[in-house]
Amino acid sequence: MSNVPEISIIVPVYKVEEYLSQCIDSILVQTFTNFELLLVDDGSPDRCGEMCEEYAQKDERIRVFHQENAGVSTARNKGLAEAYGKYIVFVDSDDYVDLDMFESMYNSAKKYDADFVRVDNYKERTDGAVLNQNYVPPMHEGVYNQQELREKLLYTQLGLNPSDDGSKYVSCSVWRNIYRKAIIDSLKLQFVSERDLISEDIPFNIDFMMSCERAAVINQKFYHYIVNEKSLTQTYKTDRFAKELVLYYELIRRSKECGIYENCKLRLERHLLTRLRMCIKSEMVGNKNSTVAKKNIRIMINDTTIRKIISTYPIFQMPIKYRFVTWCVKWRWITPLWLIKEYL
Repeated sequence: MSNVPEISIIVPVYKVEEYLSQCIDSILVQTFTNFELLLVDDGSPDRCGEMCEEYAQKDERIRVFHQENAGVSTARNKGLAEAYGKYIVFVDSDDYVDLDMFESMYNSAKKYDADFVRVDNYKERTDGAVLNQNYVPPMHEGVYNQQELREKLLYTQLGLNPSDDGSKYVSCSVWRNIYRKAIIDSLKLQFVSERDLISEDIPFNIDFMMSCERAAVINQKFYHYIVNEKSLTQTYKTDRFAKELVLYYELIRRSKECGIYENCKLRLERHLLTRLRMCIKSEMVGNKNSTVAKKNIRIMINDTTIRKIISTYPIFQMPIKYRFVTWCVKWRWITPLWLIKEYL
């Protein structure tokens, strides 16, 4: 490529025909123009592949790649392999962004020599209603050195401290960040397939952030995350808890390799307890057979890993809401959980 772009924007595309134009259009009208847009058609069975090609005919900054369906991680990895930019941005194809998002992120990265920059996001329904209008991000705006970015931005992605409430949570989603590509290249960093490891963003961020010297945070909403009931993260799955256990042990392994396990042990345990609560609610709400749902919940709360964690976890330090749920898990009380399922 004769003119190397400053930013490579990677968009995995799969079965989002009704949302794709809004996503691409929001990128093409950015106030920052020195970018390339990599559209990776992940074997989409609808018109998405054709739409990508049509857009490429209209804008020379767009490159399109087609592959057999292999999942979002493989699509992102294809984008990383083909990207020329000095920085990487990920956008999901059913979301869209404000017109000054990339300019703000890029300017901050250059101003502070930051290896990555994090911004905030709107959480919207498909009808446009904003669900987090009054949400206040837990991170302070500014520049973080190596130790600060690990403690404030990385550890919090691995889970909360026992006494933290939900407002302290820092999302692991890669689509809210801009990443220095030189670090990705030096680590030969790729995404683990979400078919093998749920929450594939977390391992990517661990590897990347452990190699960072400096980060910046902009506490402004730029990214519009659309809550799509048909999406991968919103669908009831019978094997969800089993996959959460696989993730838990993988995060233990990685955190030990990085030398941060002792700092994050209780966070990782809280993370699994939080995911357990989500899985319990999913069974209650998503499983139409209540008898089977209760059986599955019993299996989850009797799991040996959960029993081991719950035997030593400082439940008394947790906020009241989470303390009650965790006590129910500890004493295997399913009926009280069922009565408060809407509030889990």
